[in-house]
Formats: sequence, structure tokens, C-alpha cells
Amino acid sequence: GNSRPSSGSEHLFCHSLEENFPEIRIPHGISVAMGTVVSTSLHNANIAKIKRILHQYNLPVRPGQWKITEEIFIETWQKARASRADRHSILDTADLSSGNLSRLYREMEEEFK
Repeated sequence: GNSRPSSGSEHLFCHSLEENFPEIRIPHGISVAMGTVVSTSLHNANIAKIKRILHQYNLPVRPGQWKITEEIFIETWQKARASRADRHSILDTADLSSGNLSRLYREMEEEFK
């Protein structure tokens, strides 16, 4: 079988969160949506349409809503690549520094409050 849909960086975030922080109980789709916001930002792509849709449906993608602290968020993204190391993704080249991920976390907290 082929699991390419679960190999995108948004899914890698989701799987990393599930594997490293099992105490965080978040629906898979919400976690993937949260990952989509960040992975789109890492691609330096226009994220306006994605944000508009998330707001339109009032999807709960603010990390703090799910008890995902800034530290958990950063660690989850920094470990995400390991869950599918055999597949190429934006995580191979993206800036996954604590500073950049901290900025993205704060942006999500502000955008989706």
C-alpha cells in the first residue's frame, strides 16, 4: 500500500504529536489542520485562504485550546521528521529553529483566539 497522504508535513506533525505526547487528546483531523497552517507557512505560501476556511467553520486549531504549550509545539515539529524519515517533505529544508517555531506558535495563538 501507499501512505503518501500521511507523509506530508502536516501529517508528520500529527503523528509526532500522537507518538511523543499521547496525553494530548486531539482529533486527528484537527491536528492535521493545525499542521497545515504551519506547513503552509514553512512553504512561504499564501495562507490567507486556509485561514479563511478555518475561521469560516470555526475549527479549533489554536494549540493552547488543546493544552499544546509552546514547548510541546516546538518539540513536536522538531521531532516530526523522524516519523517518516524515508520521505521528502518541507521539513527537510525548513527553518525548524526554536525561534521560528515559537513565532509560528504565537501567530497561531493570536490568529485563532
